[in-house]
Formats: sequence, C-alpha cells, structure tokens
Amino acid sequence: MQLSKIKSLAVISRTSIMQYKNTTKSLREIGKELGVANILEGSVRREGNRVRITGQLIIAKTDKHIWADTYDRDLNDIFAIQSDVAMKIANALEASLAPEEEKRINKKPTNNLEAYDLYLKGNVLYNEYNNYFDRKILEAALTSYEKAVAVDSNFVIALSRLAIAHLELHGRDRTDERLAKAKRAIDKAWEIDSEHSEVLRAKGYYHYRGYLNYDEALKYLTLALEKQPNNSDVLATIGYVYRRKGEWKDAMASMKRAVDLDPLAYVKTMDLADMYITNRMWKQAKRYCDRTLLLNPKAFAGYYFKMLLVILTQGDLKARRMILEEAKENIDPNRFISFLGRQYLLERKFTEALNTYERSNRKWYRSKAYLHFKLGHLEKANFYYDSLRVEAEESVIKYPKKASVYSKFGVAYAGLGRKVEAIENGLKAVELLPLSKDAFDGSRSIRYLAEIYVNVGEYDKAIDELELLSIIPSKISRHLLRLDPKWDPLRGHPRFIKLIES
Repeated sequence: MQLSKIKSLAVISRTSIMQYKNTTKSLREIGKELGVANILEGSVRREGNRVRITGQLIIAKTDKHIWADTYDRDLNDIFAIQSDVAMKIANALEASLAPEEEKRINKKPTNNLEAYDLYLKGNVLYNEYNNYFDRKILEAALTSYEKAVAVDSNFVIALSRLAIAHLELHGRDRTDERLAKAKRAIDKAWEIDSEHSEVLRAKGYYHYRGYLNYDEALKYLTLALEKQPNNSDVLATIGYVYRRKGEWKDAMASMKRAVDLDPLAYVKTMDLADMYITNRMWKQAKRYCDRTLLLNPKAFAGYYFKMLLVILTQGDLKARRMILEEAKENIDPNRFISFLGRQYLLERKFTEALNTYERSNRKWYRSKAYLHFKLGHLEKANFYYDSLRVEAEESVIKYPKKASVYSKFGVAYAGLGRKVEAIENGLKAVELLPLSKDAFDGSRSIRYLAEIYVNVGEYDKAIDELELLSIIPSKISRHLLRLDPKWDPLRGHPRFIKLIES
C-alpha cells in the first residue's frame, strides 16, 4: 500500500498479489505472469504484542537479493515498519522520492490497532463482494468500516471506505437516505484531511455514483491518482466515469492501465471485456473474456459475456451451447437456469424455455409472461404480466428514481395491452437515464423502449430505437436481431430487413 504512493514505481495491486499466497510457482514464473522485474516477499509472525516481520526484494529473473531486513518490534510500531520498508525499497531501486511522497509514506493511518484491524477486515469483505456481487457481503464490509470508525472517529481511510460502501449500495437502491450516509462520512473525512488520496477518491466516487456528475468526479479522481499513481482502483473508477460519459477511448485506456497494474483481478479484466464488447471491438473482447474465465472459472458474468460475444459476432447458437456446458458445473444454479432459458428462447424451443424457468425458485415474471404469450397461453401470459406490474409498483415505492423500474412497468403494461401507459413508462425510463447522462446503462433503457414499441404495435418507432442502438456503442448486432424472437413482428418490415442485412 505504501509503495503505491511512489510515482516512479509501478506496483502491482494487492488483489493480484494475494493470489500467489501459498503458491509453489518460482519467482521467475510469478514475475513473468505479472510482468514485473522485482518481487517483494516476506512473512509476518505475531506473538502477543510483538511482531516479527521479514522482507526481501528479489530480481525475478535471477533470484538475486537486492534488499533484505528483519524487524522485531512492538505491534504498535507496525506503521513505522511499513514506512521504513517502503523507504528502503525505494532507495534500493533508486526511485526518485518527492518530499510530499515521503510525507505521505510516513503518515500513520490511525493510532488505534483495533480500528485498523476492523478496517482491514472490511477491505477483505469488500474485495470478496467484488468477486460475487452479493449484497450481504457488501453490508458486512460496511458494518466493519462502521465499527472501525466507531473506535477511531478520525480514521480517514476507514471513513472514506465507509462512504464508498454506502455509494455502492446506493447504486442498488438509489435512496436519498443512503446518499446522505455516504455524504456524512465523506464530509467528516474531508474535514480531517482533504488532501488524502482516499478522501479524494471517495469524493470523486460520490459525484460519480450519487449524482452522475462526471466532470466533478474526474476532478477529484484525477487528484487522487496524482497522489497514488499506481492505484488500480482509482484508475478503474476513472475508466467507469469515462464509460458513462461516452468517452470510450479514455475509458478503455484507463481500464487497460488498471488491468496492467492488477492483472489477476478478474472483475477489472471482465469490465474491460465488457467495454470492448459494447464498442464492437470483437478481437480484444474475446481476449479479455477468455482471460476472465482463466482467472476465475466460476465467474458467471465471464460466461455471460462469452456467450453474448458469439451471438453478437456470429449468431452461433451451437457455440453458445458449448460455452453453456462449460458454465454448468461452475456457476450458481439460478444463474445457469437464466442462461439455459435464454438458450432455448433463441433456439425457439419455447416450451423447454418455460419449463426451465419453472424449475427455478426465482419469479421470472417477465420471461414466463413472454413465453406463455408465444405459446398462445394468453390467460397465463396476462397473469404474469400483471404480476410484473405489481412487482414494479412495489419497486417504485423503494426506488422512485431507478430507470429500470419504469422499463419494467412499460413491459408489463405493453403485455397487458395498456398502450398509453406502456409508452409513458418506457419514455420515463429513457428520460431518467438518457444517453447524455449515462452512455453505458442508457442504452439498456432504449432497448426496453424498442421492445415496448414492438409489443404495442408501434413498429416504426421500435425500428427508430434499434437503428440508434446499431450505431452507438451497445450490445445490439444484426446477428442478435436476426435470432431474438422478440423482434419477430418486425421481420417483414423493409427497414428491419435492411437493418439485419447491413
């Protein structure tokens, strides 16, 4: 962590490094995999209030030691040891060190070891959340940060991470209460140290996640990066901000640099693959999809993107099914059911698709409604469309500013034959999240609007939206339009024929 504060050193992220814990690989192999010249290895042994830390800096290619030391200290000296190691490594590598960098390295994060331990536990949980996107894990991380702050109310890094955890939850529930909690933590941290890189990062994340104010977010994130130029998380966040701004070249460049600094973090690799898919850069997309699953064979989103890629580029259902078989033993059963149901749908095996969704313990109202409609079971289709409507009504009370809730309303009303309400809600979703505000998720609302227009018989308007999706970065291609049954009512339309043949 301290070494990443030194601008002249490129330091691989801890997320990637921890994957070599207990490895049997040689330093030469590790160095080659990470693309690094030098490796710092060490051990920590704790006995009561004493700690013994050994460290050695080794040239990966030759196994030559260029620095080594052992520290036998009181546990309260742990931060002094971290600073001393960073300074000595910088000296051994002849890295230039600015006075401001030296000051940051020597600054203690907290004087309370209990608070620091709780903060570290929060970090472990937050990293685990990034692997599984499980809300319960995120809430556990948030609780750990809250406890750290309760022990030391001036613990700036813990306050910053607490704010980021709240903002991540705000991305799910979009409530003003959640945003207010994030702001309280940031304001407290800002009051203590407005120059700290973690505070600047949290401030940038607040403007990004809370208000989609991208220019303001970039202002703070750029300042954070100046102080920690090798922080892959800051680089990734900058990439996400540029992505939503629609500045895709900058988004991919920043994310690529984040991946280079954290090469074994599959989530960043997966997000880079997603950016390439959205921009129809198929060769790069395939490379990073494959790499995602190499890093984590249980990454359900990795399989999703890989299956999406073969459909977008080739419309190859056989290839998709082969990937589906790979995923079968590696992912959650409900995730597999969603993938399998989609496979049957694209194969136009509607009964098999419906039976697949029926086996799940999830509701799947939208999918069941559509499949019953395709099979001519109109009464059941209406039942599930109405169930979707009720679900949307419950969601809108909790999340009145969430665009996807209104898209859900629109689909439900279209299925129920309530044309005016369907279109109003579809347009409301686009209004809440226009491309000008979110070039990434905004396309999803447009795609739902196109579906709503089809279902209420407004075919030209549906094609207007599909033509737009075909020229902007999105997850639409002529192969997908050709395969997906939801566009069947458009098949004889000259404009749609032109779209899938272009």
